[in-house]
Amino acid sequence: YYSEGYRPPYPSRLGGDFSLDLTEPQDLVHFTRLYDQVLTADNPGLALPRTLSSRELSTDFARRLDPALPLDGDDPDSRGYYYSWHPETRFTLLGKDGRTYQRLMLLPQSYWHEDYLALLKGNRSFYLAELSQYTVSGKLRINYSLQATDQASAQDRESWIDPLKALAEDESVFFAGSGLEEMAGWIARSLVLASDETFDQMQKTAPALIRVRLDLSDIKGSDPADYQLLLPLDPDRIPGLKAIMDNYLDFYEEMERERFYKDEKGERLP
Repeated sequence: YYSEGYRPPYPSRLGGDFSLDLTEPQDLVHFTRLYDQVLTADNPGLALPRTLSSRELSTDFARRLDPALPLDGDDPDSRGYYYSWHPETRFTLLGKDGRTYQRLMLLPQSYWHEDYLALLKGNRSFYLAELSQYTVSGKLRINYSLQATDQASAQDRESWIDPLKALAEDESVFFAGSGLEEMAGWIARSLVLASDETFDQMQKTAPALIRVRLDLSDIKGSDPADYQLLLPLDPDRIPGLKAIMDNYLDFYEEMERERFYKDEKGERLP
């Protein structure tokens, strides 16, 4: 089960929470392996009898299935450690006998776990569902980039593609990349339940694409090309997307205006 995901304060809404079914045998194998890592006798949160702290103990156990990372820099001894953070997963298991088992627990869903990466690689809908959530940054290290397509007109390039690209690449703006991240999340939520045919067609006709790449430099044997995803950036076909784009375009215009005035006054640093 997933929340509505990105909820910018604009009139367009996408219809609330949604669920994604995993039915392919290989997907079930990978998800079960993630579940089994937590459902183990080593997990103190599953010990009987249950107490008020059981859930917290289980969450801490699952979080520590990820490796400890240095707080800052390459010298963890002087700065301590932290464990990657991501929220609990709400899911329902449907047995062959017709019974259902509802669960809410933290699962090791992060790029450190090969079964999680296998789900992303083999199931585009699962990948889109994960991208649709604000919390994806706690699970994955993602690089976003924007590229025009042959379908882009000169007006498209001048009015919004080039400005959004310039903003995303401006290292002087501390949240420069958040625009593409928010747009990618909105697109992912819009298309997560679309058919493969619809998604592929929109890729072909969109004036621009957001390229999603995972940083897997710490994972041996992983090929980032296997996890690359191209999201269609088409404000005419994805409801609500234009409002998000306009918000960042307004900021870009204001930023450029401020730079112009500083240049005129000679206040801008070289």
